[in-house]
Amino acid sequence: MDQETWQKSEELIYEIEDSLDELLDSPELEGLRSKLSELGRRLGERYSVGLNCVVDIMDWEKNQSLPLLNTGIATNDTGDTSRTWNSASFQRYVVNGEIKVVPHDHCPSCWGIGYSRRKFRHVLNVALNWGRNARSCSIQMSVPTVRKGNCR
Repeated sequence: MDQETWQKSEELIYEIEDSLDELLDSPELEGLRSKLSELGRRLGERYSVGLNCVVDIMDWEKNQSLPLLNTGIATNDTGDTSRTWNSASFQRYVVNGEIKVVPHDHCPSCWGIGYSRRKFRHVLNVALNWGRNARSCSIQMSVPTVRKGNCR
């Protein structure tokens, strides 16, 4: 997601996250939490049960989605329920000279999941880039840079 789109949506994304947290912890969902707990007990120790709320965006041009939030309720064979959070922190990267904002576990160029510099070779090592461009602007020194071109 480009910087401008991120800035237009960032506040609302965090409001949605707060609303989901309130809803999942609310007394109105006690009956649902009880049923999840009972299901966990019935299934036994081999299994756990999870109810997940996922908020993602779909880029129709890339035909790919980017998860923004992932939270829910989980239970196990004891029936104890707990809240879960599987959301990645958002990071800024420079891609072809533009700032992109994506969760830290996604490639900033293609949105590929399971981001690592080893998996997505088109991402330069920040330390090496910083060393070569020590006189460049501060955002270039602190934000990883992606080589030109798509990774797919």
